[in-house]
Amino acid sequence: MYTDAWTEELRALLAPERVSVEEADLAAHSYDWWAVAAKWRQQGKRPCAPDAVVRVTSTLDVSRVLRWAGERRVPVTPWGAGSSVTGAPLPLSGGLCLDLSMMNRLLMLDEVNLMVKVQAGTMGHRLEAELNERGYTLNHSPQSLNRSTAGGWVATRATGQFSSRWGGIEDLLVALTAVLPTGEVVETPLVPRASVGPDLRQVFLGAEGTLGVVTEVTLKIFPMVPAQVFETLSFPTLSAGLTAMRKMMRAGLRPFLLRFYDENESRYAMRDPDFASCALFLGC
Repeated sequence: MYTDAWTEELRALLAPERVSVEEADLAAHSYDWWAVAAKWRQQGKRPCAPDAVVRVTSTLDVSRVLRWAGERRVPVTPWGAGSSVTGAPLPLSGGLCLDLSMMNRLLMLDEVNLMVKVQAGTMGHRLEAELNERGYTLNHSPQSLNRSTAGGWVATRATGQFSSRWGGIEDLLVALTAVLPTGEVVETPLVPRASVGPDLRQVFLGAEGTLGVVTEVTLKIFPMVPAQVFETLSFPTLSAGLTAMRKMMRAGLRPFLLRFYDENESRYAMRDPDFASCALFLGC
């Protein structure tokens, strides 16, 4: 059972303003974008609520908090931007909500080897905008780009709208830093691919924070291209569109954008209630 004394211990461990038990903070970290959570909010229900929200700013902070929580057997649930649609960041057993949103610094930009290193709480759209200003891009564009974090992409093994050419986050991740439940810090080496031993990145990719908290990520970046072409094709049936996509892949064509919608979804994608065909979006 979480106690008030533990709140004071955490405030001494970090800083008073970074440990909150205020009702507004607890409520804000009790719901994500899951459809069920949305219904809970509408009905005034809160079956998942943290006892305290802890805001961290560094890997060292995370290490201290996890070591403290482990010693007292206090549950810890990592929180990036809260944009999950599965309920994954909800604190099922109370305890601490570990909010990483203040961990948003760009740590390294390597323009020779084309890599960027950021803290895990860095928002996707802000990172992309900063890279664009310098002539680079992530080539990672999930629909949640403006409400998800770099650490969240790794924790959820995210993919995006450009994955047909550039792959998912597992193809873009170069290295990471994570903190184990014991407080021990693990940092995968920033070296070329090795032929010996397991790839420890795979342990944390898609683990949803259950095996450790990802605190820093190093991702591939790419020079921005001089031109892009976007096209929309319509197909009379779902089968016809799938056949076209299959032929593109078999021919070795790799448009960076390849998204296909059935008749019902196409009306929303085209923003036209009278659209009656299947729509395929292409980007080259």
